[in-house]
Amino acid sequence: MTKQGTEYIYLGDTEYVKIPYSERKHVAFLVGSGFSVPCGMPTGRQLNDYVLNIEKNPITFDYAGKLAVSQDGIKHTIGSPFDYCLSFCSEAMKEYGKSHEFDYEQFYDFISGDSVYEDQYQNLAKPYLSMFSDYHQLVYNMKTVYNQLIEYKLKEGRKTEIKENEYASDKFWKYESFVKYLDKLSINYIVDIFSLNHDLLIENLPRTNWLQHEDISDGFHSYRSPYYGELECNGQKYDCRLEEFKAYYNTAIRLYKLHGSLDYLLFKRCDNNGFYRNDKMIKVPYGIAIDKTKKQNNHRLGYIEDWIEYSHDFLSGTLSKIHHYNDSFYRKLFNRFRLNLKKAECLIIIGYGGRDSGINKYILDFFDYRDKPSFIVDPFYQSNEDLKRFGETIGAQPIEKSIGEFQEIIWKN
Repeated sequence: MTKQGTEYIYLGDTEYVKIPYSERKHVAFLVGSGFSVPCGMPTGRQLNDYVLNIEKNPITFDYAGKLAVSQDGIKHTIGSPFDYCLSFCSEAMKEYGKSHEFDYEQFYDFISGDSVYEDQYQNLAKPYLSMFSDYHQLVYNMKTVYNQLIEYKLKEGRKTEIKENEYASDKFWKYESFVKYLDKLSINYIVDIFSLNHDLLIENLPRTNWLQHEDISDGFHSYRSPYYGELECNGQKYDCRLEEFKAYYNTAIRLYKLHGSLDYLLFKRCDNNGFYRNDKMIKVPYGIAIDKTKKQNNHRLGYIEDWIEYSHDFLSGTLSKIHHYNDSFYRKLFNRFRLNLKKAECLIIIGYGGRDSGINKYILDFFDYRDKPSFIVDPFYQSNEDLKRFGETIGAQPIEKSIGEFQEIIWKN
């Protein structure tokens, strides 16, 4: 019996010997937004069109600052301060587009920086200032509104989730070859998937029957979690235990969502001085409102509640997101990114545009691209100058195929 090959013959039956995780080599995947587009997720261009024309959508914001969608398809405004933020955001985007090629992530950088305080934007804001103490407060609340717009569009239709009467193998058929490749790698390797996407596609892939040997772990677990959410079903309300991030990876296939997720929530707790402080990253699945989350109180019977969150935790902005890489939660993920890039025998990049300077720097600094092979799977590789430039820098072999045409990648150790 040998570990190499992982199998031996005994009385005519084939049995597999599982190599301990600590003795395995690593394979790294970097997955970008293009990975999820075949499943129906919007492209960057579609997101740009959506936010630029937001005034035409039946969306409003209530007095608590939460997004609401009218059921009759007609846009209704209720005159809340956050409705004013939405109107100003629409005007600011049009003004920004006069001097910039509009990109929804670059616009987030813009409203997070100093340029939004230029005179022309402050003049645009004058009709909307009546409900705010000053222009700064208007801009601060506009960022909350803008994040919810992006989240709504990404979650619309729950494109990467399995709904009632849907079958995972039918919904994700374009990913069959890719998932079977992951399954094969998981017999001998640790498979590290570093995703830049916020959607839940990768988490739902195990619901197919194509992963035979391993599940996917993402560092979250509900065991002894003190966090709960409220689920309302058929008029009844239930407290459900929520998963918290424990950096617990107990499978060969491991997922690290470097830019957050549509089900992540950074729970805030109120300290003795009345200030809300970051507590723990938790997962709030579909059906549980983020403003109905709570934590067991260790000192007395009852719960600590978080009332201040409006949206799930994911990073926006081409530059703004880099500033969050050192936040307590994301620092843990990027530490794994750094360590596992160093260990990787191979790097496979799928659906990544090559434009994230922070991600590129991590790969250049920590992946041994001079001696280890890398591959870029993208049907539009030749037309993407940023990606080509990055691919040439790391000596990557381009594979100009879509995820539906994915074929097993073989490299020499």
